[in-house]
Amino acid sequence: MRDVIVSFATLYSAMGAAVTIACVILSPAIVLSSLTATFARYRGHHWGKFFLLSMLITPIGGFIAALLYPKDQAGIDAFQVKRGYAQKCVACAELIRPEAKVCNHCGAIAAPAVARRRVVAA
Repeated sequence: MRDVIVSFATLYSAMGAAVTIACVILSPAIVLSSLTATFARYRGHHWGKFFLLSMLITPIGGFIAALLYPKDQAGIDAFQVKRGYAQKCVACAELIRPEAKVCNHCGAIAAPAVARRRVVAA
């Protein structure tokens, strides 16, 4: 019985060491992959795809891939409109600031920005 307890304690301590090593290695990789994916998101790409890519080929490789992959202007525009950083001009469809009264590109009078309201659950 005593041998069983000793072998169980040895197995548990070995597993604890493996879990600790895994956490020490994976924690920085997860943080750096998140930063790489955020950088890619601001270049107009999908956050999740670059996070998985960074986890598979190291965060440095993911960052290099995000740098080499061309910017997606349509993705950047959609992100800015979704977040409320910009709105599209009704006349020329160029992005303008939400506070703008006249479009910088075509001179058309800009539609007022719709205020976003937060829905509060009751």
